[in-house]
Amino acid sequence: MEKQWAGAGSSATVLFLMLLAYSAPLKHHSESAQTFSAPQTIEIDAWPGQWFVLLEKPALYCSYGYELYTCPQLDACHDAVDTAVATKYHRVMCGKFAGHRLKALSIEQRGKEWLVTFEDSLAGKKFYAKTAEGVCHEVAFENDRDAALKRWQGRIVFSARGFITSFQNGKALTIKVRLQDSLRVSDVRFGLTPLPTKPLWLMVETSGGEKGTIPLYYSWTNVKKELRHDGNPWDDDLFENNPENIYKVDTAAWNIINEHHVRVGMTRDEIRLSWGRPYRKKTETYKGECWVYEKQCLYFDDKELTAIEEIRGNAK
Repeated sequence: MEKQWAGAGSSATVLFLMLLAYSAPLKHHSESAQTFSAPQTIEIDAWPGQWFVLLEKPALYCSYGYELYTCPQLDACHDAVDTAVATKYHRVMCGKFAGHRLKALSIEQRGKEWLVTFEDSLAGKKFYAKTAEGVCHEVAFENDRDAALKRWQGRIVFSARGFITSFQNGKALTIKVRLQDSLRVSDVRFGLTPLPTKPLWLMVETSGGEKGTIPLYYSWTNVKKELRHDGNPWDDDLFENNPENIYKVDTAAWNIINEHHVRVGMTRDEIRLSWGRPYRKKTETYKGECWVYEKQCLYFDDKELTAIEEIRGNAK
């Protein structure tokens, strides 16, 4: 029988499956170090033969269907519309195809972008998508979910952002956690499109029993080049080990970090823990290195933060 990923159907179905995942018994693993292979990134020229999954799309965003078409001319298609499959714009309709496995059959370069031909493993139909900035929206690389399950299911992780997201009565809520708070992973599922943009959701539970998700990338497959960085794709979202055991930070500094504040005198590590990765870094004569965030430029000497200046306009 063909595999269809959990998450297909209505948003209510997704929420039900999330709750089901939380209630399932966990396979508790030893927290000792274990070696995993590095994430495998498949660039688009190697996509033929690879499997992807069509993400669930809430009704709010479904008026025009998916950015997936029934003919290679996309929205310029002159074929008769198959109303059982597509909207009047020849876009694959939401609902019945969410969660389906799509095999990439071929790619064709079109200017700076690519036309990708997929085959739906359940429907037996060919669908077509054109990349935007080298990315196919609304699909996720299937191997990423498999690898993430092997790496994290039943294990302890820590939120690098200081919160997890919970869904109650169809609404997203933020649950604040400390960076040092342990989170047990119950499952890994494909998330919703278009938001949040990261396609994998770690289903986690705090030591106090609160349940939520951490969206992340497992590999850089189908991720814009400008979003990629050194290190693991999930480094901005979670720690695999307690950061208290990694960073030399005193109690007072941890209190500031967990409130996501910054102060002159903090080290680079402490700033990174509190505010995350800067948009960019630059060096200014007489002022030193600057880490640019949304509205602030943080200046450092060789050891610590020396000044904070407001930025006019958009720092990005």
